[in-house]
Amino acid sequence: MAATAPAPARVQNPIMPSPGQPTRFQFGLRWMLLLVAAAAIFLTLTVAAEQFLLRWILTPATIFVIPTVFIVVALYDRGDRRAFAIGALVPTSISILAGEVVRFSTLMDWLSSTIWLLLMAAGCGAVAIATRRTVAPTGKPGEK
Repeated sequence: MAATAPAPARVQNPIMPSPGQPTRFQFGLRWMLLLVAAAAIFLTLTVAAEQFLLRWILTPATIFVIPTVFIVVALYDRGDRRAFAIGALVPTSISILAGEVVRFSTLMDWLSSTIWLLLMAAGCGAVAIATRRTVAPTGKPGEK
């Protein structure tokens, strides 16, 4: 009688389970369709929310709130703060009148435009302070 060789050990495939084991994930076509539909609805809502946020919250805040602060400071403050506010109103009003602030298509466009607007306002405000200190006489009461 000849000795029979042992049957080779079955290699476990991590992707395909052996016939006796239950599968890890078992999706039917219905569940896959529902999952893809839910993902599509979620992504559509995120894009719509971004456009809503840009059109109805961030753009009006940029157009109305930033100049309002500068106008109030220019009207009711004195000294360097008033000069800064008047100087900062120049790039703010020009960019709003030119329509540069209203052309946002993404949040990054809004963020970069707002940062540019604030940097230009700070630069022009600093130039206005330097000009005031150079031109204005000193020693008046009430001046800071």
